[in-house]
Amino acid sequence: MPLRPQHFVSMVALALSVAVLCSLFFFFGDFSRSDVATLRRYQMEKLSKVKDEVEIVVLGDSSAGNAIDAKLFSTLAGHLTLNLALVGTFGLSSDYNLVRFLSTEAKKLKVVIFMHSLAGWRAGFSKEGYFETLRYAGFPEDVDPLFPSRLDYLLYALNFKATLYGLRANLLHETSSVTVDDKSDYVVQAMAKYSNGLRHFAVDAGLPTEVNVERVHLYGLLNELCLKKRLVCIYAHGPLHDTIFQNSTSTIERINKELLQAKTILPITKVFHFGDAYFGDSEDHIDPTYKDDVTKEYFAEVQKILGQRK
Repeated sequence: MPLRPQHFVSMVALALSVAVLCSLFFFFGDFSRSDVATLRRYQMEKLSKVKDEVEIVVLGDSSAGNAIDAKLFSTLAGHLTLNLALVGTFGLSSDYNLVRFLSTEAKKLKVVIFMHSLAGWRAGFSKEGYFETLRYAGFPEDVDPLFPSRLDYLLYALNFKATLYGLRANLLHETSSVTVDDKSDYVVQAMAKYSNGLRHFAVDAGLPTEVNVERVHLYGLLNELCLKKRLVCIYAHGPLHDTIFQNSTSTIERINKELLQAKTILPITKVFHFGDAYFGDSEDHIDPTYKDDVTKEYFAEVQKILGQRK
């Protein structure tokens, strides 16, 4: 018996409806097993355990995740500190939502430290970072042309390709390709590192010269948010290799100039730069061997700022 056109249309409509429902269920149920989702859930679970006690939070990208030991920082500061760093592709977009979320969930929160790689200033607004953290914070009360709409959010959730990959990973019990553990308090680094000579810096390596206007605008919005939430907010650059630092002084000056325009976020304009031995599996990832030493250096700068406020 031939398939009638109306039956064919009905079958297609049914298939699309099922695909849409599956995608929405998969996204809002947070079933993704991607590397980024694995890290995000680890950080949020860590927060849920101490949200009523935490007083200092570090937000940012992998440069922060690999540079700041939260337990040591807590000891030095005398206040419980959490490192909730995510990834560079999320940019400041995720920081904006997490500050909104933390300001309501973490009742004792007093200080937020933002730390991002200097290379990140070439990137603009990250829809991925915004949408993946919107699940915690909800849509902001303040409206800005930079913020995507609710329709954009729905379309982002309707990612059929991601749903198929995710369903396959869940059915086959596949795990993320990265390891996140309590010892690292972040993603465990790869074996090939600059410190062990398996990675090498080019002698002409430098930062991108572009400073993205969306990034600057979003930094301004973060500044306003810190003021509104009555938080002490500090911005620090992630660590940099000596070679990149020496080849990028003009770019660093431009970025610091933008940081100094904000009046609420207190910037640490000093750039911590080191040689090969200090770097792990990426040009802005501190080797775990030196994480404590670098944490102490950053804490000293934070302490100076907090001391000036007293």
